[in-house]
Amino acid sequence: DLFGIAVIGIEPGNIRTPIWEKATVAASRFPDTAYAPYMAKVPQLLAAMSRKAAPVELVSRTIHKAITAPRPKTRYPLTPLWRIARMGTDRMLDRLTRAAMGFR
Repeated sequence: DLFGIAVIGIEPGNIRTPIWEKATVAASRFPDTAYAPYMAKVPQLLAAMSRKAAPVELVSRTIHKAITAPRPKTRYPLTPLWRIARMGTDRMLDRLTRAAMGFR
């Protein structure tokens, strides 16, 4: 509450928006680089993530809930990704990310 301002974290995770299509196009921009083997897996990974993405309405409802609550929570993790991230360490999350992309 620095200067009397309460900060609330809305932690959305994967949300169903047009960003997924843009990211797939961006992944194809590295054909002749050291990143090519890694980026080749990105479209498949993004497709799986977008299928599991939460609706944008979840974010708007949570924001409304947070700003109208008399005593809002400090954090509002909206998707399993954020819940998992909060249970472990950064290194654990990095290992999970590498495993999801098929790297050891």
